[in-house]
Amino acid sequence: MKLDSWLRWGIVIGVLAVFFTPTIVATPLFFPFITGKNFAFRILVEIVFTLWLILALRDVSVRPRASLLFFALTAFVAVIGIADIFGANPHKSFWSNFERMEGWIGLIHLYAFFVVVWSTLREAKWWKMLFETSLAVSIAVGVYGVLQLAGVFTINQGGSRVDGTFGNATYLAVYMLFNLFIVGLLFLHHRHEYFRTGEKVVGVFGIIGATLWLIASLPPDTSLPPLGWFIFILFFTLGIGSLFVKRQWFYALAIALQFTMIFYAGTRGTILGLIGGILVASAIFIFFGKTAPKLKKVGIAGIITLVVIAGGFYAIRDTSFVQNNGVLSRITNISISDGAARFAIWNMALKGVAERPLLGWGQENFNYIFNKQYAPSMYAQESWFDRAHNEYLDWLVAGGVFGFTLWISLFGLALWYLWRPKSSFQIVERGILTGLLAAYAFHDLFVFDNLVSYIFFFTILAYIAHRREDVADTTTSNEKSTNALITLWGKSVPSGLFAFGAPIIVGGMVAVFYFANVPGLATATNLIEALKPHTAGLAENVRYLKSAGETTGLGRQEVREQIVQFAIQAKNSSIGDTAFREGATAYALEKMSEEIALNPNDARLRVFLGSFFQQIGKNDEALRELTTALTLSPKKQQILFQLGSLQIARGDMKTGLDLFRQAYELEPSYDTARTFYASALIRSGNMTLARELLTERFGTATPDDDNILQAYFDVRDYANGLLIAKARADKAPKDVKARVQLAAAYMQAGDRLNAIQALQEAIAIDATFKAQGEYYIQEIAAGRTP
Repeated sequence: MKLDSWLRWGIVIGVLAVFFTPTIVATPLFFPFITGKNFAFRILVEIVFTLWLILALRDVSVRPRASLLFFALTAFVAVIGIADIFGANPHKSFWSNFERMEGWIGLIHLYAFFVVVWSTLREAKWWKMLFETSLAVSIAVGVYGVLQLAGVFTINQGGSRVDGTFGNATYLAVYMLFNLFIVGLLFLHHRHEYFRTGEKVVGVFGIIGATLWLIASLPPDTSLPPLGWFIFILFFTLGIGSLFVKRQWFYALAIALQFTMIFYAGTRGTILGLIGGILVASAIFIFFGKTAPKLKKVGIAGIITLVVIAGGFYAIRDTSFVQNNGVLSRITNISISDGAARFAIWNMALKGVAERPLLGWGQENFNYIFNKQYAPSMYAQESWFDRAHNEYLDWLVAGGVFGFTLWISLFGLALWYLWRPKSSFQIVERGILTGLLAAYAFHDLFVFDNLVSYIFFFTILAYIAHRREDVADTTTSNEKSTNALITLWGKSVPSGLFAFGAPIIVGGMVAVFYFANVPGLATATNLIEALKPHTAGLAENVRYLKSAGETTGLGRQEVREQIVQFAIQAKNSSIGDTAFREGATAYALEKMSEEIALNPNDARLRVFLGSFFQQIGKNDEALRELTTALTLSPKKQQILFQLGSLQIARGDMKTGLDLFRQAYELEPSYDTARTFYASALIRSGNMTLARELLTERFGTATPDDDNILQAYFDVRDYANGLLIAKARADKAPKDVKARVQLAAAYMQAGDRLNAIQALQEAIAIDATFKAQGEYYIQEIAAGRTP
């Protein structure tokens, strides 16, 4: 029927649109590389799921069938939901935050996506369309990455690791990893095909568009820049190619771009996963391709190629060419020691699992384990981790043994469908898909997943489940008695019930759309607007900030942290008048206190509020929050540092000194802890122990350290303080800042003549400092302190 056809095409178009989400960068939203993709995905899934539900009322064939993979995934989502309800922070487990946008609400959307794709795409042509759409988008993302490497577009995370439209090199790498194996499937089935008429029409438009663009871009007496020629040649060549060449050449282009992006993303886990996946696929081709000599040769060639490439990199690993290249040096310098931080985090995760073994902590709650089980050896890493950087451990933490077992079962069932007796998969398909699962599984050992990698994993699961059904649909009549796939609900729906049910479905999904997206979109927009300058002045920033601050769902904690940051910035930069700053401070205290009341066991929030109290001079309140934070994370040096400094500022030298001693003894190799402890010893008058600590590590009692420098001046030991300041200036003879710091040191020592001389030297180094330097000199000469 026509309505059924429209519904099916609507679903297909919506599913294909999902594979364009990797290109979305929503700059008007907070965390633009994350939020835009996630909101787009959720909205598209809600639309196609609504259409699917309506179609399923009319068409029995698109209803879910009895499938172990489907049952396992359903059980996994249910178990994780239960774990979230009874977890450490149910609110965050459900909503997640803007930085990740996962949580149970993200998981249930992925589940709905799987159900729609698996149930609806029951013909090979739909899968070909889906995979080729993904291929085309990956080419566009790859071209964008090439332009990043060429310096045309900025690499968003900085450095030399290309990140494409993801803002994260790891996310780009795993995206290309999936597409690389998908192209392998397309190459297997469609490499000898030419493009269809409709596709050739698109190619003709590409030729015409590229030509018109070239003409418009070449006014008289001008030349087209290299980027312009690159764009023209790319689209003109693709257009011509669609008319005359086979698909295999486009697949080859995609493969070249995907390999390039994986390499320049420099994600070692993904690269090792790719190598492992190719080895697995090649081994399968060799050992199971006995009746296909060409396939066996492909497997042998794959292994030889990997060995040659790996050997080549190993041979040149110590050359300056490799060591001076950020990407090459990352790849060739893989060692066990590089994983020390990962191993420490994994150990923390396992300790946390031991506390809640069955259902875990709920999604998005690894931070509680990280705080409680913090290893002092992690001092050189980022301050707060919210993931175990191992997908398996992340699910073990989130869902306990039950959730973890079900997650692993998804891999196991996919492999069973590929390799079970009478499987409909050819050996080459088994090799490619098994290689993909192996590559992805290895990649997940060292990183956590993101929306796009989940989309592709669930898509591959749906494809394997669909292909598994092919053999059940074509079994003999005898086999059907035991093996036929059973539709879970095979009864037709009367037209009257359909007329009643369809509006209810639409109305329900409209409610879900609003609940799941509209408040979050508004919050993400208001928050980014609150952080931008406005011609209407600060009142506009405050309006947006307060609008965002009223959220009770997605991003609640992030918004409140930003409110505190805004208040700190207003205070430190003297933004607005006194009443404005006091109002910002009061609002920040109100909102952060509300967040802590809802989530009292988060050490990070306690540190955040304690630091804020300290900055606004409320030391008693700061002491209360930081002390609570220390009970929640007793081995975190950062908290001990802040508490130690606070106690000394309050006049309690003994307690402050003891806190710094604890921080030092937790990890004596931590230089910052050593210098904090030594500076406290200097201030307490214990110069003997201070010198011993400093000399043992630095070979001198006057290392180049701001804490030690200030400690010497605080106890009026100007000789040692000046030794540090002079050595710093001598080490950097062209550094204006070092000379200004030396002048400040002389001023603290009461030596105005040498302070003026240091400033004159700074002026001689940099003429742009002249006006400011001469002002300082005039003030010093007049007996004032500038």
